[in-house]
Amino acid sequence: METEENYGPPRGMILGLGLVGLVLAAALAGVFIFKLQPQITNSVSTTAGEASVVMPSNAAVNNFAPVNITVILGVNGTVMWTNQDTIPHTVVVCPVGGGQVCSSSVAIASSSVLSHGDTFTYSFTAAGTYHYYCSIHPATMRATIVVVSQTSTTS
Repeated sequence: METEENYGPPRGMILGLGLVGLVLAAALAGVFIFKLQPQITNSVSTTAGEASVVMPSNAAVNNFAPVNITVILGVNGTVMWTNQDTIPHTVVVCPVGGGQVCSSSVAIASSSVLSHGDTFTYSFTAAGTYHYYCSIHPATMRATIVVVSQTSTTS
């Protein structure tokens, strides 16, 4: 009677190890991709004066920081954007109801191209939710400013 000799690990073990490797690779890829995504933060700025938004110096995160901010008319309704990145950016502010990206012809404010260290300032005069974006990077650089009146914050 002939016997068949098996050399190496059983076939089921090889498939199992391959599956474990695939799951680990997918998990690592998910962590890496999550780290590259801009982290959405909410910031309610109640300090008198200007509210600040920056374009951070990080090529992997093309976004504004914070992504969402709330300001109060008459307290800090003026917002100053600062480009801390080494690549140029712009700021285009859409009117209330104008969508996340609006054409420059309907924008209520628009900066010139901002190089590293340049700033752009705009004073909001009416309550509402305003979207703004970078016209150079409109797909990845979008953010929101909620402007509230002083009376709505005290009631």
